Amino acid sequence: MPKLSPALRDDMIGVPYDGTPRPPQVLQFLVHRLGVLDADVATQDKAIRAWLASNQPTPNLAASFRRLGRGYLLDEAGIS
Repeated sequence: MPKLSPALRDDMIGVPYDGTPRPPQVLQFLVHRLGVLDADVATQDKAIRAWLASNQPTPNLAASFRRLGRGYLLDEAGIS
């Protein structure tokens, strides 16, 4: 019988997933989702501004913006 990874245990609890995309929790996931992960900062900022115009970041995402020096985007959008 093949060995399972130590990271996988039979007592792990699965969380049901209903297919609804979850909001991004860190800036890297957001820029990936927006398709600008490999773009320059100006292009990323433009895409993020458009996203912020119709979305509210989660507290974790807002903290990620600030931690990575992109809090100015939140300030511009009036998000504290």
